[in-house]
Amino acid sequence: MSLKSNLCKPNEYINPLLEKRAIEPQAFEVFKNAFETYKTKIDSQHNDKQSEPNIVSNALKPFFEAIGYTAESHSQKGHSGIDLTLKKQDKVSVIIEAKVKDSKEMITLNELNRRALHEAVLYYMRERDSGNTQLYHVIITDFYKWFIFDAKEFERHFYQNPQIKRLFQAYKDPSLLLEKTKDFYEGLEKILEESKADLINDKMIECTYFDATKPMTQKERITLAKLLSPNVLYKEFNPNDANS
Repeated sequence: MSLKSNLCKPNEYINPLLEKRAIEPQAFEVFKNAFETYKTKIDSQHNDKQSEPNIVSNALKPFFEAIGYTAESHSQKGHSGIDLTLKKQDKVSVIIEAKVKDSKEMITLNELNRRALHEAVLYYMRERDSGNTQLYHVIITDFYKWFIFDAKEFERHFYQNPQIKRLFQAYKDPSLLLEKTKDFYEGLEKILEESKADLINDKMIECTYFDATKPMTQKERITLAKLLSPNVLYKEFNPNDANS
C-alpha cells in the first residue's frame, strides 16, 4: 500500500476563525489582481513552451512578490537549487517545487509517488539537516494545480522516518556508493511504494489542493487569498488574538 493523500478543501484547511474573519478590501484587491495577472502569464508561458525555470521567473516569482513575499530560488550548499522559496527573515520558510503542465513527474490527486514529491522531500531533508527549523509549508505545483503540505507532514512522514533517514544519510555519505540524487529518488520511490511496517500506520499525508483553471466564486477567491497569505503559509495567524 503506497502513500496516499488526505485532501481537504482550502476552506477546511484554514483555521475556522481566520476563515470567518473579513478580509481587508485593499488586500483582497491586490491579491485578485496579482492572481489574474499570474494566470495570464502562465497561459502565455505554457503556450510559448517555456521551461520550468522560465515560468518560475516570469510568472510564479512575480506573483508571490506582488502579494508581499520575498521569493527567490535557493541553492543548498553546492547542490541544484530549489525551484522557488519564500523566505522569512532571510530563512527558507516555504519550499516550492514546480513542474510544467502535463509533466509525468508531477504528482496527481491519485498518485503522490512521483519525482516532484521525491525532489521536495530531498530539499526538505537538506534544509532540516542544515539546522533550519523555520519551515512552515511545502508546495508542489504545475503552476495550475497546487498541492500545499504543512511542513509537519513532511517532518513525520519523511524526515522522522527511519528508512528514509537511512537513505538520506547514505546519499550524503561520500564513502558509500549511493551518491547521486537519482539514487535517492529511486530509493525513496521504492520505500513509499512498499510502505514497510516502520512507516507510520495510516500512510496518509494531509494536504490542501486547488486548481487555478477552475472558475471560482467571490467567496472561493477570498478563501484562496487567505490560504496564500502569511497568516497561513507562515502560520502567523494567532487564534487567541482573533478570540480577543
